[in-house]
Amino acid sequence: MRFAAWTLSAVLFAGTLFAQQDPPQGPRGAGRPAFQELKTYLNLSDTQVANLKAVEIALREAIRPLLQDLAAKRQALRAENEKAAPDQNVITQLKQEIENLLGQIQTQRANYQKQALTYLNADQLSLLDKLSQALQLAPVARAAAALDLITPPEGAGFRMPAAGMRPGVRMRRSPSK
Repeated sequence: MRFAAWTLSAVLFAGTLFAQQDPPQGPRGAGRPAFQELKTYLNLSDTQVANLKAVEIALREAIRPLLQDLAAKRQALRAENEKAAPDQNVITQLKQEIENLLGQIQTQRANYQKQALTYLNADQLSLLDKLSQALQLAPVARAAAALDLITPPEGAGFRMPAAGMRPGVRMRRSPSK
């Protein structure tokens, strides 16, 4: 169930534009998110979609100040590290503050995930668990597609190597004579 919550979080977090407006029309590869496909796959009602949008908006509003503070702390850490004689105490303090902010963001996301999951029924949670399992297999699937063992779905964002090239193999220059 933890993976299902993570998957839902990823989908909701990626849905920032979806929560604000309808996705742009056109093929998915042209930038249209697959939210309609998700809605169809999970068989989400319009009410559920509206509730999930509201949770996403509330999450973004809740973490906005934390993200702004995080950006400021990271900038301060970069500035301190760029000094000729950086103060290790300041660096340690900033790193701790950054870790604390990341923890607060993670906690907020977990709370909103729990809330979002309450809008799904048992069948939808089961389907979400399957999505989570598929997400964990994504790196393996990409490797299999790169080796032409499987064919990726159209518009899935897989980049195939140039003809005659194997993935991960660089062309070597022949030594000059």
